[in-house]
Parts: sequence; C-alpha cells; structure tokens
Amino acid sequence: MQQAAEPRKSPRKAKCDMRSARHEVKSDAGRLEALIDSLLLRWPNHRKDAAQLVAYHDDLSDLVAECGFDRVTAAVRASFTRNNFLPEPSELRELLPANRYDQPQWHDEACPDCHGSGWKLVQVASTFYAGKTETRATRCLCKPATAQKKRPSSSATEECRSEAHTG
Repeated sequence: MQQAAEPRKSPRKAKCDMRSARHEVKSDAGRLEALIDSLLLRWPNHRKDAAQLVAYHDDLSDLVAECGFDRVTAAVRASFTRNNFLPEPSELRELLPANRYDQPQWHDEACPDCHGSGWKLVQVASTFYAGKTETRATRCLCKPATAQKKRPSSSATEECRSEAHTG
C-alpha cells in the first residue's frame, strides 16, 4: 500500500506558519519565565546563585498565584524605574497597584446621592460656555448600611471592664 504523500507547502506558507507558532499564547509558566527573564536581563549583575534563583522563582510564582499575573507585571514595570537592584518579591509586593476589586461592587440603596447605582450627578463649570454649568456623573463612594461598624453595647463594654479588673 502506498501512503499518501504530504502536500508540499510553499516557502511563503511555511514562513507564515513559523511566525504564527512564535506568537502563540504562552502558558502561565511560560509567561512567568518570560517575566523573570525580563527582570534578570534588566539587572544582569545580580549576585544570586542557582539555588537562590530557584527560591526567587518560587517566591515570584507564589506572588503571581496570590495577586495575579497582571498586577505583578505592573509591579515589575514599576520596579524598572524605581529600583537600582534586582527587586525581591517583598519589594514587588510594595509596588503592586491597587486591586480594582477592593472597593465594594454594590452600593447603599438608601444613599441620597446615587440611590444605589454607584454613580452620582454633579454640576461642573462648562468647558464650552462661560458662566454655564453641565451635569456630569462620578463614582459615589457610599458604603452599604449593613457594613458600617456596630458600636459595642454598654453591657459588652461593662463585661470587658469587669474582666480586666478581676483578671
């Protein structure tokens, strides 16, 4: 039996396939390796031996798992301008941008400004017409009523005081 011969690709098609293979999406491990390589290329005179580099890789992978790859990448970019030496993971942690999910994603429905939508309307001076105002929307930083700190009841305060005096 004869096997079917593979169709021969033109050199142009083969070159195009090589380009697309080069730009494939990297796995998470590959992205982390590229990030660490960019750090080591930025500071080639670091004094870490092989064991320290393995520990550095493990610490950075833990940081990526905890904070996310995009935030760690932003911290690495910030370290390029702020650090004179290879940044440790603790230094990168200090440079992490704020997490956009730190603010509550829901708002107080009883807020007089936004009525629970998270956006309040404000009057600002017009940029086109002198002496006139325009209405613009801005984020409302209201907190839900249920998340406010509760003051301890007087009986709980008295119990704490009595324990402190007797104990």
